Amino acid sequence: MAYSKRCQSCTAGRYASTGAPTCLACSPGTHSTTEESSACMSCVAGTKSDEGASSCDVCDAGTYSTPGSASCTGCDRGKSSSAGSDTCTFCTAGKVSNTDLTACDNCVAGTFSLTGSSECVKCETGKVAEQEGSTECSTCRLTRGSEYSSYPGSSVCDLCIVGYFMDSNGNCATCPTSAGGFVIATCLGGGIPPHPYSWVLGRSERRCLCWRLVRMQE
Repeated sequence: MAYSKRCQSCTAGRYASTGAPTCLACSPGTHSTTEESSACMSCVAGTKSDEGASSCDVCDAGTYSTPGSASCTGCDRGKSSSAGSDTCTFCTAGKVSNTDLTACDNCVAGTFSLTGSSECVKCETGKVAEQEGSTECSTCRLTRGSEYSSYPGSSVCDLCIVGYFMDSNGNCATCPTSAGGFVIATCLGGGIPPHPYSWVLGRSERRCLCWRLVRMQE
């Protein structure tokens, strides 16, 4: 009795060369979309595939891939990507990547960042960043006759608190026991809340003066 053998078609995701005894699964990073494929095609950049794939899957936002990839790679901090990306893009100055690395968000006021930074940095004492998305911090300046100061991460410059003045480093320093002909301790004893405070006219501690508040009329 004679037997005849029929050639079987390979299904999508598999292939066979001429005369091959069996169909083989496409290797990871490749695919075949039709039956009777003689070879598998590489996945394009921004996609990936598992073994035996009939199509390539698009990489999620926050990841990327190069041609022929079996998996997508996550972006580093300071970068982000949209879906189907072949690379991750550096965040611009004033921004850092969000938690899932899908976009870059503005640094909050009081902080700043440089291009590609992994995190926002607080402004140092004596400097501020008033706006979101700042690329640098500004030094507090002499305004309306009073030295303004700030604390780490500040978004606005503030008056040094009672009994303090702003030194040459932009820090609030304690006024001496006596300054400008006034004894600071006695200046703090009277008036209405808040108590009279030291008013700074210059950077030198010798310029600490007392500003006497006028009692409010009841």
